[in-house]
Amino acid sequence: CNSTEDAYVSNSYSFSGNNSVVIKQYNDIVRDHGLLTNGICEINFQMFIPTGKAGYFNTLADFAPPNYVWAMQVFFNSSGTGTLDAAGQNAAAFSYPQNCWIPVKVVADLVIDRGEFWLNGVLIHSWQWSKGTFGSPTIPLQLDGTDFYGYSTNDQMYVDDYNITHF
Repeated sequence: CNSTEDAYVSNSYSFSGNNSVVIKQYNDIVRDHGLLTNGICEINFQMFIPTGKAGYFNTLADFAPPNYVWAMQVFFNSSGTGTLDAAGQNAAAFSYPQNCWIPVKVVADLVIDRGEFWLNGVLIHSWQWSKGTFGSPTIPLQLDGTDFYGYSTNDQMYVDDYNITHF
């Protein structure tokens, strides 16, 4: 157990059951899906960020430490605004409610090469999945994991009911 890097189970907030995972500065937890190279993959989870706090996660096309290939990344700022890097830096800006649970969904359609980021039931942005986080270079048309990371001193993001569907 690494007390700096490992995320902790928390009973401060939970969407279902009694616990969730909390991500604070330097915490880093990857949900390795196994390398998915076809079909449609849908990642769903519930997120809670207290008022004035922040959060971050990214989706990995390839998770082969020490080499990582990001497919997209999302910053949830402490002001209740956020940015998405997907096929380009700051590809989308959005606002989100703080101090309540909201659903997050990432779709990787590996059939038609399309990514989607949904927040609170609203499509925020869609892009060509193989363009990756910043649009160049092209990344493999695959999905390998989700990384929750404590990017800043102000990060305090709770995650619950994480699941992935592959069809």
